[in-house]
Amino acid sequence: MVTHELTSTAKIVVLFANAYDMQDDRGRAMNGCSVHYLFWGENGEALLSQVEYNPAKPVGIQRAKCSMDFDLREKLVVAPGLYLGSFVTTTGGDGKPVLKLRDVSFIAHVDITPRILPGFVVPGMVDPSEQRELAGLEPEAEDDSRRTEVIIPAKTESTASAGTESTAGAELASGKSGKAGK
Repeated sequence: MVTHELTSTAKIVVLFANAYDMQDDRGRAMNGCSVHYLFWGENGEALLSQVEYNPAKPVGIQRAKCSMDFDLREKLVVAPGLYLGSFVTTTGGDGKPVLKLRDVSFIAHVDITPRILPGFVVPGMVDPSEQRELAGLEPEAEDDSRRTEVIIPAKTESTASAGTESTAGAELASGKSGKAGK
């Protein structure tokens, strides 16, 4: 019987890898490398946060787990890390297709960082005023795009009697409300 295998590659984030070398219940040697990973997509879109308020439905990203050859642990030195995974699709014992990770090539380090979305509310969440600190984020910087600058023309002695204004010596006031200071 001829067995056909389909091969493909995909970007994955390896979360965990652990080589094992032990004996099964009958005393036979077993070794390999357990790998836990997530599919990345082309640019990380497969790992975008998901929102599902219905507790009867699943939410999130389920990790994949496989056992690879023991020697492949030498290639898995960074976790979490972005890898190019080589997969083979075979037919399982139940007749369904099975995707198996066969090899990996390191691409880049992965940093998992929190994001705060203004106005996003979840039942039971921490107080929004504490989010940045608890998430380990820097305090929110003042947004210069909302800053209003107002130039207040100063009256000089020579123009004060004439009732005209001059921009010479004008004061610059800044504020979020757009009101002049001083």
